Amino acid sequence: MPDQAWIEGMPEHLDFESDGLRRYWVQLDYVHDNRPQRLAWPLVVCRRGRGPSVLVTGGTHGDEFEGQIAATELIHRLDPVRVSGLLLIAPTLNRPACLAGARRSPIDDADLNRRFPGLAGEGPSAAIARFVTSALIGRADVAIDIHSGGEAMEFVLSSNLQGRPGSPDLAAGLPALMAFDAPYAIVFDEVKAEGAMPHRGTLEGAARELRKFAISSEIGGAGRVTPVSMQVARDGLRNLLHHFGVLKDPAARLAAQSRSRLLLLARPEHYLAAPVKGHFVPRCWLGDEVERGQPVADLYQLDSGTLARQEVRAPSSGILVAAARRGPVQPGEDLLYIAEPFSP
Repeated sequence: MPDQAWIEGMPEHLDFESDGLRRYWVQLDYVHDNRPQRLAWPLVVCRRGRGPSVLVTGGTHGDEFEGQIAATELIHRLDPVRVSGLLLIAPTLNRPACLAGARRSPIDDADLNRRFPGLAGEGPSAAIARFVTSALIGRADVAIDIHSGGEAMEFVLSSNLQGRPGSPDLAAGLPALMAFDAPYAIVFDEVKAEGAMPHRGTLEGAARELRKFAISSEIGGAGRVTPVSMQVARDGLRNLLHHFGVLKDPAARLAAQSRSRLLLLARPEHYLAAPVKGHFVPRCWLGDEVERGQPVADLYQLDSGTLARQEVRAPSSGILVAAARRGPVQPGEDLLYIAEPFSP
């Protein structure tokens, strides 16, 4: 469909109720260095009648590009006549970081995905988080937050869902996880993994606090986009919008047709950190099966001029699903994630 004009608007002036498609530059006020500032932030609102309400976000981290591109493509091909309910699209959620191609905002050095639900007076990242939590997640039934590994990590191509194995919430969410139809579908249990993966303040967490359904992804990374990662993002977003009923598409793959391999990333031993400083040299790679105790990497200490090497072994058996991108690492930095096969 032809491009429509983008409209500047303060949060209180946005129209979420009328039918039609509206493209906004949302004006968000915040305080930085004790001075009032304003940030312009893109949001598309498309409503047609009553039905499900779905929020799509890309660029929560600015160095993760597949979600930004897939969400922007969705905006430019969106036909309001095909929408059933309310579709909210924020293609570059952390716009300052997206413009810089960085994980953190260059304005306040904050990680947006650790700032939810957002407190007043804490800078631009908190202002974005506060608006998203109250105005967007609060209106949505479902939040779809597309991620990749960024510059620091590279992941297998996967859909992600946070949940406790055996819980009713996880059972209800598994069809959506599988409908994404990435090569892998990973269940995260951050409670069991606490200490290894102490994530707080995430968009998904804010959605769960409001009793909304949230689903995410880890699609590649390493600071780049590949033809395969981009296609997985496009197809996964299309499949989810069809699954939730807000944008039907005859080309969508259903959950029952999913080719995803279901995995669990839930315990501290699934996360392998660098025990010492060194240059990270993996012995295996993404998608490989490893056994507990198997040598999976070496750390080389090169600063002494001698060839000092420390072998690193797998703390658990499973599938290698993520690896550090950089060669030089510091003690405590993530090296590898190992997920185990999961049968709900």
